[in-house]
Amino acid sequence: MPSARLRSQILLFALPVLPACGTTTYRLPIQVEPPTAHVYINGKKVGQGDRFVHQVDFSQAERVCIQAAAKGYEPRMVVLTRDELKAQIDSVGDIRWTLIQERQ
Repeated sequence: MPSARLRSQILLFALPVLPACGTTTYRLPIQVEPPTAHVYINGKKVGQGDRFVHQVDFSQAERVCIQAAAKGYEPRMVVLTRDELKAQIDSVGDIRWTLIQERQ
């Protein structure tokens, strides 16, 4: 059986890690060109194209849908799980999209 000192050291190092395991929200920087584009998360407008940071919450759903749309441009959409969003943030850091103009 580990000593009381060893148990307290294990607990001291384990506590900072525990909240990361159960995190349901992530800070996601988003930037879309053109700046007039509307940005939606799970169908709710959360901002426009200029760079902003949004809290993405997974407490109510397994996936999150991120969309961007602007008049005269093709819309863009991605559906991500918590693990996919975390990988996106860890590898790239944010979402940056340039919408493509619709053909006339």
